[in-house]
Amino acid sequence: MSILRRVAAGVALAALSPAGPASAEWRRAETPRFIVYSDGDARSLAEAAQELELYDSALRFMHGLDVNAAPARKLSIYLVGDTATLREVAPGASEMIRGFYRAGDEDIYAIAIRERRNMRTLLHEYAHHFMLQNFATGYPAWLVEGYAEYFGTAEVDSRQITIGMADANRQAWLGSANWLPLRDILTRHPSEFRTGEQVSQFYGQSWMLTHWFMSSPDRLLQLVVYADYLRGGMDPVEALEAATGMSLSELERAQRAYAGQRLALKRFSATQFPQPSLEMTTLSPGASDLLLMNLRLSGGIAEADRAGVLNLIRTRAGAHPDDPFARTVLARAEAAFGDAAAAEALMQTRLHTHPDDVDALLLLARLRLKAAEEAVDRGLAPAREARAYLVQAYEVDPERYQTLQALDDVRRMSSTYPTDNDIERLLIAHDLAPQVSSIRFAAAQAHVMRGEYAEAIRLLEPLAGDPHSVATAEAARAMIERARSRQDSAHEQEATSSGE
Repeated sequence: MSILRRVAAGVALAALSPAGPASAEWRRAETPRFIVYSDGDARSLAEAAQELELYDSALRFMHGLDVNAAPARKLSIYLVGDTATLREVAPGASEMIRGFYRAGDEDIYAIAIRERRNMRTLLHEYAHHFMLQNFATGYPAWLVEGYAEYFGTAEVDSRQITIGMADANRQAWLGSANWLPLRDILTRHPSEFRTGEQVSQFYGQSWMLTHWFMSSPDRLLQLVVYADYLRGGMDPVEALEAATGMSLSELERAQRAYAGQRLALKRFSATQFPQPSLEMTTLSPGASDLLLMNLRLSGGIAEADRAGVLNLIRTRAGAHPDDPFARTVLARAEAAFGDAAAAEALMQTRLHTHPDDVDALLLLARLRLKAAEEAVDRGLAPAREARAYLVQAYEVDPERYQTLQALDDVRRMSSTYPTDNDIERLLIAHDLAPQVSSIRFAAAQAHVMRGEYAEAIRLLEPLAGDPHSVATAEAARAMIERARSRQDSAHEQEATSSGE
């Protein structure tokens, strides 16, 4: 069932910079669906973790999902005190950025500045995460962002959750700026607008249009029909007019009228949802010093910054020579742009005493895979060694999507790729981490290689309207076009053959 149908049913039922300082002491709070880290006080951390659980429960309830269920993989969230600390992970972050979400080959996480009773950045990004986790399909850019804006303004405390709150900035734009033509909202990507004012207006109007649909069960059902029309290939403007029975001009007038009304809200009592368990621990000094630098490595390091980052990690890890986390982060940095032999030695030493350390196994596998890719003869021996490490890692923890990705990298070196097992492995990785675009691209490519074009298109559709990455959206649309072209050619050949 699509995300819109789930909401409709629920509504009906519910009528660093390298020179930066070392980190402070960090704590970790684990709940059924989240792992939340903070360098602040324990009480605030516990409150944030519990409020995130309540928010997730409200989302599940509104979409008709099991409020007691937990995802296959918990989301890690990092709460920091200020922009300077945030820049340990993203050195280029401006003063305006309160946090961000990253889903990549290395990890999936969100990081944000702590603001008591204000988690809107986190909630917005989690709404995107939730949508891709549960209802990934080819929604247009306005609806992807409008959905996250609608749910991201939720107010959550220990007593209740309120969905549909207004965002003061969005309302200000709608009240003072010239509205964009609705046709542009429906048909254009945020990157296509020329000015910051237009982009802000796009987000504001996307939020308002989504809110308008969400405010009424009947309109929400119309939104479901609209999405179905889009998937059937109908023009976006014609699809909305047909689904609502209103012309574009009538819809524009309705939006302006709704913007001046009191917004419809949905409230839920915290008591109607399960009380989540919570386990709090304090990280070791070594982990506290290197936690954010580990995230920095996950985002990639510009070549000009690598020497400084490597020296900083060496210095911090050197202060904690016996800390396993510090040694792992050091090994990751050495493997990426330092001394690969040193990384190898660090992880082999770790495996000697802890043979089930998945991080060590993964890093050693990647070192072997790199050697195999760089070898003139495609490096069959290091590829086999990489696979052995990965099989061992999978046996220890079968829910690491990174292991499955790396196994696919090994298999791509084989002339028999892709087999049924290869497809199955990629789909398991996709189920564990549907937010990671590289997994979708890899699975889609494997399907295309097998002539399974419809399956490839289905995997790529959620990326085609990605409002955050122009490159990802363009690559997905191009691959979909190629898959459809090949699909059409295959159908024509079948028709010709059957006619003969």
